[in-house]
Amino acid sequence: MIPRCCRDLPRRIGGVRVSSLNEIAGNTQPRHQSLKTLAKLPALPAGIERRFGEFIRYGFASAVALGVDFGALIFCTDVLGLHYLASAAIGFSLGILVIYVLSTRWVFAHRRLDNAATEWTIFVAIGVAGLVLNQINMAGLTEWGGLPYQLSKIVSTGVVFCFNFAARKALLFTLSSRAEPAARKGTIPS
Repeated sequence: MIPRCCRDLPRRIGGVRVSSLNEIAGNTQPRHQSLKTLAKLPALPAGIERRFGEFIRYGFASAVALGVDFGALIFCTDVLGLHYLASAAIGFSLGILVIYVLSTRWVFAHRRLDNAATEWTIFVAIGVAGLVLNQINMAGLTEWGGLPYQLSKIVSTGVVFCFNFAARKALLFTLSSRAEPAARKGTIPS
């Protein structure tokens, strides 16, 4: 049985579902498409949505990615017996995949880049910078601070969350200067 997410792989580029040939050619700004399961969440009040909607959605998406990340960390360390820093890198990598899909499909209303491969590369580069920050925080808190690695991960998560949101919003998910005037007025993802 082929998983549902793999059935349309020929219509995907760099993990982003392509809805038209114009998007493949880079002729238009990719349209925002929400995940069906997430579209059922209640809408935020308009004032909050305008000011904090993406940040709140990024928080929810990050919680899902953190669940994958933290679960892999615990599994790889406690079950497979890997060193906690190696496990942290594996978990963080899986978390990057989850947060990318959610960011491009549900969190952010606009995308700066037309090229999905370039977007993915920058997204991963920001993730790698976050991973370095995560590793430094975890090693410092665990080795020198004497905290258990699980608690170090929780503390580090807050710092990395703020860094990743700010960098991704600024570099990838704002309107480009080429965006159409109607798009500049702002749309709320559905």
